[in-house]
Amino acid sequence: MRKYIKSLSLNKKNFGGIRQSTLISARTKTSRRYVKERRLIRIKRLISIFLLVLFLGFLAYIVFFSSIFKIKNVKINKIVDYGLITEREIEFSLQDFINKSHNNLIFLKCTAWQRETSNDSRLEFLNIRKKWPNSIEINLQEAQPLAILKIMGDNEFYYLNKRGGVIKVSLVVISKELENSLNPIFYDQSKIDTKSKSYTNFLEKLLVFVQSDILSQNNIYIQKVNFNNIGNIFDAQITTKQGWQIFINSEVDLGKQLISLLQILEEEIEDRNDLEYIDLRFGTKMFYKIK
Repeated sequence: MRKYIKSLSLNKKNFGGIRQSTLISARTKTSRRYVKERRLIRIKRLISIFLLVLFLGFLAYIVFFSSIFKIKNVKINKIVDYGLITEREIEFSLQDFINKSHNNLIFLKCTAWQRETSNDSRLEFLNIRKKWPNSIEINLQEAQPLAILKIMGDNEFYYLNKRGGVIKVSLVVISKELENSLNPIFYDQSKIDTKSKSYTNFLEKLLVFVQSDILSQNNIYIQKVNFNNIGNIFDAQITTKQGWQIFINSEVDLGKQLISLLQILEEEIEDRNDLEYIDLRFGTKMFYKIK
């Protein structure tokens, strides 16, 4: 009678085969799950890209093609108005910048327009603001005319603002009350561009000189001012209402010349009716002439 003995090695082999089959099945499932997850990630990524492109396209349409940001309203507020500039002139000046922005509020360069208009002698202050989505608000203050300017050889009349800027009268309609208060009259005999820096700087200081409260406090009232130039050096001949004259120039500080004027009047001149002129153009050397 034969006896059969189960081989341990066989059992191990069978057991190993079962184990190997289980591992292969697990790997297959993991691989399938990984492939599935990767496919979902790709689908989500494609959907995200599609939505992003769709959003950017919609945004581009809103910005470039829709009428939402098209400029429709321009509101102008005059804080101080002397009738120097019309609303139509302001809108015309702004229109070129609106055209460059393709009539789109987003692309309108407000600071560029504001910088360009800052040189307009009729304006003291100007501010522009965007009012979303399609409006512009402009606040401005006109420059106050302080004196009348006559340019020799030119039949037109001009005004001067406090910065020495020249305002052409033919462009404005100003009240008679204000015009009568514009003293003194300046007569320009110079041969220099009225927009040059040296011209406006001298006139700004000259205005401060002739309209100084110190003069009126010392009973000095100015009737007219003649000025000319040699290059960037200006001479001014100031005529008082009493008839005597003051000579000053741009090479000597006008504030110091004003102090010198008061000093001579106090220390040297007994009767101003006898005075012909005081010459302050030579710094510490001051001259005067009695009739």
